Amino acid sequence: MRTDIPAAPPELMDTAVAVYRYAIMCGHVDAGTVASELGMGPAEAAEACENLLDLKLLMEKDTEGTLIPVHPDLALTVLNEPLADEIRRREQAIDVNTRRIQRISEDLARAAARPQGTEGVYLVSDPAEVQREIDAASLRCTREVVVMRPGGWKREGRRADAVSTEASMFKRGITRRMLFQHTTRASLGMRSYVARTAEHGGLVRTTSESLERMFVFDRQLAFIPTDPQGDAPSGAAMITHPVVVDFLYRGFERAWAGAMPFEGRDVSYDEVSADIKLSLLRMMASGLKDEVIANRLGMAARTCRRHMSAIMDELGATSRFQAGIKIAQMGVLSPEYALDAARDGRDDAHPSW
Repeated sequence: MRTDIPAAPPELMDTAVAVYRYAIMCGHVDAGTVASELGMGPAEAAEACENLLDLKLLMEKDTEGTLIPVHPDLALTVLNEPLADEIRRREQAIDVNTRRIQRISEDLARAAARPQGTEGVYLVSDPAEVQREIDAASLRCTREVVVMRPGGWKREGRRADAVSTEASMFKRGITRRMLFQHTTRASLGMRSYVARTAEHGGLVRTTSESLERMFVFDRQLAFIPTDPQGDAPSGAAMITHPVVVDFLYRGFERAWAGAMPFEGRDVSYDEVSADIKLSLLRMMASGLKDEVIANRLGMAARTCRRHMSAIMDELGATSRFQAGIKIAQMGVLSPEYALDAARDGRDDAHPSW
């Protein structure tokens, strides 16, 4: 929002300079006397005195119209201080404008520096920059955005930011569909978030399947996480290649078709707990690590171990190995599932965005 700059102080008139000089020499002045003494017309002398009063170089001594001047040393400060303030305001405005335009120039330079010929894939390593790119894509979006998140928004601040962003998008007529895992239904914070999203027209579903984080905007731009390097947080790959983006979008549609609607205000978590238990049984039997199972189900490792301990007690098993044998004997684990689990036994790394 533009802030109006205060009006500049009045300028010292040439005739006012002559009247001020006369007042300094005499110690006082009045418009009637100075007009005859300096050969001015009455209106011209009155205007000059008014100019000096506005600039605070003359002060009224009494009600008879007698005016006394301020000392020249003080007069210089009185005249120049408003101008110095104006200069400082202008310099601050220049600094603000410079910083704003420089940020735009830096964004343009980064965009120009993106490697060409990478078949529509651009890697962003800084999670903060990933979030800025996602925010920019949200502003550019015109039709639809689909989101997959394994575990939902874990921080209240991010949930509040998401609701604010979504409200703005819904006002522009943009469809927003989000797919989380069943475990998000147990979070009161996520229930509140989903309820607020539903008020704006957002659609949310949950699934027991393992999810990878993904955003797809207008079926033209996709974000997927990249593997972190060492202790560094994970970044993202920005994908614009139409074939790849369409492939990712169709993957979302398949997962969405088999997912359960989540209204936020329902109490359907118990209805999906059996589905979660079944997924946990399958993953235990396939020999995946506890942390991997927890990541795939979108729950904390401690919570996951508590569920696993309850299952082992139910099975009467004293070890994970024995539990795996009993689960396999139950026929819960399909050969196809076991093969997929064996191929992907690494620890899932979830980015901060």
